[in-house]
Amino acid sequence: MVFLIIVSVSILFLLVALYFVRKPDKELAQKHKNGAVLLDVRSKGEFASATISGAINIPHNELAKRIDELDKSKSYITFCSQGVRSVKAKRALRSKGYLQSYNGGAIHDLERKLE
Repeated sequence: MVFLIIVSVSILFLLVALYFVRKPDKELAQKHKNGAVLLDVRSKGEFASATISGAINIPHNELAKRIDELDKSKSYITFCSQGVRSVKAKRALRSKGYLQSYNGGAIHDLERKLE
C-alpha cells in the first residue's frame, strides 16, 4: 500500500514538473514582432532539416562555449524539438546575464504561436 502511494506521488510530481519545464512563455508572438531573435538550440542536423524562418542555430550542447556570439542587449526566444532543451538554454542564458530570454518550447508549437 505504501509503495503504491509513493509511486503515485512520484508520477504526479513528474507530470507537474514536465508541464512547467515544457511550458513556453506567453506573448512570444509580440516579443518576436518587437525584434526578439529566434534561437534554435537543436543539433546542426535538425536545424538543416527544418527550422523557423530567420532563426539562428546554436546547439544546446555548444551554447556554453558559444554564448559570447550573442548580444546581451537583445531578446532571445529559445526553441527545440520537444521543449526540454529550450528551457535549459533559456536558463543558461539568464544565468549568464541574458535577461531577456524566453522559452519558446517545441518548434511546432512556436510556429503556431508566431503565425
